[in-house]
Amino acid sequence: YVFDPENIVFAKLYEDELGAHCFQVNRELWNTGFNRSRRYRVPEPLGFLSDHALLLMRAVPGTPLGAVFDGDSTIDLVSGTVEAAEWLAALHLSTSRVGNPDSDWDSLKLFRMSSRVIKAVAARPEKLDMVREQLDKLEQRVTKLAANRFSVFTHGRYHHDHVFLSPEATSAIDLDRCRPSDPAKDAAE
Repeated sequence: YVFDPENIVFAKLYEDELGAHCFQVNRELWNTGFNRSRRYRVPEPLGFLSDHALLLMRAVPGTPLGAVFDGDSTIDLVSGTVEAAEWLAALHLSTSRVGNPDSDWDSLKLFRMSSRVIKAVAARPEKLDMVREQLDKLEQRVTKLAANRFSVFTHGRYHHDHVFLSPEATSAIDLDRCRPSDPAKDAAE
């Protein structure tokens, strides 16, 4: 909804509990410094209508980093990527924590990876042995992970279309999957 160029509100409808979670995350991060008074921001949470599972938030300034891949010459990929990495570092260094920590299964996105592996091997069956070898290595490494390893507040779906760049701010949107987890999760994404 565009009320005027400086007052744009987004409404996002949910079918599950992620809407309430996203509102909590936005509110927590906004209140702990990821707001319009700082360089690194999240959308301003305006409200969550639980009867309708509708999240309302103010738009963030800027252009998505991913616009560079669509030919937008106003975005510099290198400096934009640096800004995106610095926003992510600020999130990982924050003391905010909302939601239950990710399990290894969710953190490593093993279900999505499994379906991608099946599709890849179906398309290139001659690579089956190599893929099996890589999956065996992954399994060996996962079993060696310490039970009490380092955890931070992670974005959960951190990629170029969720990072907005402007001269005054770097912002991230789509905070539905934010939760404590291994910081490598965001870096890998």
